[in-house]
Amino acid sequence: MPYRYLLPCLHLLCWLWPTSPALAQLSVSEQQSDFAIFRTALQEAHGGLTYYIRPAELARQCDSVARTFRPAATREAYYLKLRYLLTLLRHGHSRIDLPGHAADYRLRALQPTRPYLPLQVRILSQRLYLQQDCSAEQVVPAGVEIVAINGVRVAELLATMAPYMPADGRNTTFKYYMLSEYYYFHFLYQLLYPDATAFRLRLAGSRREVEVRGQLPAQLAQTYQARTGRSISQYAKPLRYQSTLAPGVAYLKVGSFFKGFIENRGQQFQPFIDSVVADLRQRGTRHLVLDVRSNEGGGDGYAEYLFARLTTQPFTPMGFNRVPGRRFTTQAYARDLSDEFKAFASDPGQFLLNDTSLIMKPKFADTRPIAPAVEAFTGNLYVLTNGGTFSASSYLVNYLYRQRCASGQVLFIGEENGGDVYSNVLCAGQSYKVELPSSHILLDLPLLCGGQLDRTPPVRRLPDFYVQPTGRQLAQGEDAEMNFTLRYIRQHPAGPPVPTAK
Repeated sequence: MPYRYLLPCLHLLCWLWPTSPALAQLSVSEQQSDFAIFRTALQEAHGGLTYYIRPAELARQCDSVARTFRPAATREAYYLKLRYLLTLLRHGHSRIDLPGHAADYRLRALQPTRPYLPLQVRILSQRLYLQQDCSAEQVVPAGVEIVAINGVRVAELLATMAPYMPADGRNTTFKYYMLSEYYYFHFLYQLLYPDATAFRLRLAGSRREVEVRGQLPAQLAQTYQARTGRSISQYAKPLRYQSTLAPGVAYLKVGSFFKGFIENRGQQFQPFIDSVVADLRQRGTRHLVLDVRSNEGGGDGYAEYLFARLTTQPFTPMGFNRVPGRRFTTQAYARDLSDEFKAFASDPGQFLLNDTSLIMKPKFADTRPIAPAVEAFTGNLYVLTNGGTFSASSYLVNYLYRQRCASGQVLFIGEENGGDVYSNVLCAGQSYKVELPSSHILLDLPLLCGGQLDRTPPVRRLPDFYVQPTGRQLAQGEDAEMNFTLRYIRQHPAGPPVPTAK
């Protein structure tokens, strides 16, 4: 949505938002003082601040938002303005949170005392489908498309919400993944319509509306567990391997690159991957389906470890080798600073190339070349991705994409991964958290960046085959991407052709 349409909406928001005593209010001076800290923190601590937006344009946007400050503004309305500005930077690791959150991990964005839409939803091709009805009314069938809520079309709601959802570069799939998977659709709906306590739903194929009452996050989580028999934040084991999915076809699920999460599930990444590669070679497997859907990343070098076993060429990791600056005047408001950051802030010179550089010394940047494994899998690779294929797993997609441009043995299926592989940069690594003192809004910025920004992306984007489930398949639990992949392999037993688009 163009900026010129959004800015009038921000002006309108400051007049229409309710000023209920139940919502914290901010004076103009409080908004201004927090905003000054917000802008300073961006300048000092966001590694990719002006990768995708010109400094003059960012300054204009900030000045325009500052002119909307009015007396007795609610913290929620103020928060949306800051969130809008942060989203303009186009970095998926940029985060901003209201104080207080639900106890359940998937519901962390939700405020504990506010009622929300009591449905688990999935966004497919920018349409909203029901996964699980957690309402008391039980009037929404699984897999049905919801076309309007309280008289507002879902298409309009999604278009309104997208400018408040950070994502990398030109990517949009991460926005929709977060809207559904982590309940930001519910969160933003309640911020945009704070008086809503019940929800009239218009369903596809039906002339009448149904209504469900809102639920607190704790109620929603409790109902979900009662209906499904599992926690709303329950995750399957991240590493799974099936040696014979079909004749000559193996399946490897890598659901995370986060060491703590993997080991908490009783698994060890390197030994597991090594055993899989050894088994593939021993069996002479020709086709491997690599499933990195909803792999949200991790910072333990696991993406590079896996890629080194899927390539025969040495490669250089993207790494994180640039910092935004040497001074951090907002440290008085910083929270949960790592020991690594404290060491850097106290003596940047020991980490940087020279007295004027913002480039890290190679030994701190993880950019040393990596040799391929002696025994790597060299067969045909089919990579399943979605909007949750993010951060380190987006790195893996980047490596595989650039390899296949030469070899042609890699095919991408599903939806575009949650990062922008064409920009060839990522800002993540160390984060810098600042609590704004008047509003207590928490800002979380990616401090480190890596790669070389490419401003000339191709017209055609990944995946090679865009596959998503239908509402019926969603209701029946069918894996549309997997079914497509197996059918493709049967039709192309020699493997995928060399792709024509780079």
